[in-house]
Amino acid sequence: MVDDVFKLPQSSYETVCRIIQAYAQVGDKTSLATVSKILGHDTTVISRNVGFLVSVGLLAGGRDKGPTPPGIRLGRALEFHETEDIASVWREVLVGHTLIQRILSAIRVRGGMDASTLQGQIVYTAGVKKTPGAMTGGGAVLEMMKAANLIIERDGRFIVPSASDTGPVIDTDDEPVDVPAEPAAVPVVQRVIETDATGVAVRVDIRVAVTASVDELPGVGVAIRELLNQLGQADVANVPSETDATVDGKS
Repeated sequence: MVDDVFKLPQSSYETVCRIIQAYAQVGDKTSLATVSKILGHDTTVISRNVGFLVSVGLLAGGRDKGPTPPGIRLGRALEFHETEDIASVWREVLVGHTLIQRILSAIRVRGGMDASTLQGQIVYTAGVKKTPGAMTGGGAVLEMMKAANLIIERDGRFIVPSASDTGPVIDTDDEPVDVPAEPAAVPVVQRVIETDATGVAVRVDIRVAVTASVDELPGVGVAIRELLNQLGQADVANVPSETDATVDGKS
């Protein structure tokens, strides 16, 4: 996981995307003045966002900077409105950063956040002052996370998607979270024949439904035998052993 400085952008998501497209259009290291002419923005607008673009690996270089391979891919995807490729690159450059993972963890802990709260959480987690520029940047990062499918909006709140929403659950290592399988039901039938004082035969059918995971199956047969013995049942011949137990209809 990347653990370097994550610099917030200082402009809206739309402006940041236009800057990325401009650098991708040039395709090589270039000056702020050149990008400024392409966009029709003052160079200060661009310079306020260059630190962010470098910190997430979309730009690289010294005084003159140029797009990295992910920067070129994202610029082209934005130009052609290729939603899947946009999501893929944003996810690639964002998900490994500690700041992003801390934000995702905070969303999980709170069970979701509305846009305003999440915007403030991003600025707070970044460790910067709550200035108008920082809050605008927090809103831009929110949009990037949404574009990357790292978060989704539901009932007015942003949550971290689960496997049933958009794909694998995202944890701090960006790996799917294992979901335990449904426990297997092991039906057991015990029949006991007894004769009462009048000589009338009485048959008692005992059906025990045992719910256990696969890992718990060893020893189930023995445990059932012991249970029936404690209940005073002498005939336990029909109780299946571990090897007789069935899981999901398979012996």
